[in-house]
Amino acid sequence: MSNNPYQPPGERLLPLPTVRLSWRSMVQSRVAIGVILFNFYVIGCPIIFFWTESFLPPAAFFGGTIGVTAIVLSLVLLSFVVGWLFWRRYVLMPLRQVTAWINDRPAEAELYVQRGTLYLERTKELARAIDDFTAAIALERENWTIYAKRGEAYLKSHQHESAIADLTMAIVLAAEAEEPIADEWKFYGWRAEALRATGEPARAIADVTEAIGLLESRDSPPRNELARLYYQRAMLHGSIGDRTGARTDFKRAHRLDSLFWDLEPRIWVQIWWGLFVVTAFIGALVALFLVARWLW
Repeated sequence: MSNNPYQPPGERLLPLPTVRLSWRSMVQSRVAIGVILFNFYVIGCPIIFFWTESFLPPAAFFGGTIGVTAIVLSLVLLSFVVGWLFWRRYVLMPLRQVTAWINDRPAEAELYVQRGTLYLERTKELARAIDDFTAAIALERENWTIYAKRGEAYLKSHQHESAIADLTMAIVLAAEAEEPIADEWKFYGWRAEALRATGEPARAIADVTEAIGLLESRDSPPRNELARLYYQRAMLHGSIGDRTGARTDFKRAHRLDSLFWDLEPRIWVQIWWGLFVVTAFIGALVALFLVARWLW
């Protein structure tokens, strides 16, 4: 048995789930089936529309329609299989390996951190991630990295008070470190998200400002991360009615990374969804028209 009292009960004996061709496999591997279906609407429906018996004999029309349908279904199946292979190679096999190491060396905190990170970042099983990070903290109570990871897991599971406590502990321990911590700015950014969720926008703005200062103090700060922080602060300014501060930070975010223009909630979100809905509606109408024409 493990000498770690914080090890999740039965975790060593708990078998990992058998990987199947599942929707979660595709989601975790970021295979966007919706993109394929959207392209089928945009590209496939006009082709089928002109591919009618007005131009082709009924037999050719029927064969061509079956062919197009088979191609679309093959693409969906291919993406499904790719997602499963990705899941097996980058999720299941590492989980099994790290679990085997934990069985052999249950007193090594780093192994729990590795498995907790897999749960946090790849399988999104936040409860298991929190359990593993808790086990690691029981073994290394002064490790700021583990507190930061558990704080991130709490944040993603919407346990904001616990996230604030862990991220605060990570910030305190990181401040006591002999060498500067490269990712310390992330702790302030995450804590700002938790503070916003608990209704403390003023403290959240202070944390984002601290994160921006830490990131800008680096020699070559990543522009996209800096833009994300400015955008985060712009939204916080907007939540308290500070329109001037919101516009200023939003412009800074856009100058650093033009992609953040797409996140402006008053513009492209509505336009994109509007185009998607209109295109899907037109595609559905075309499909119904073809079905009706074929039947009657």
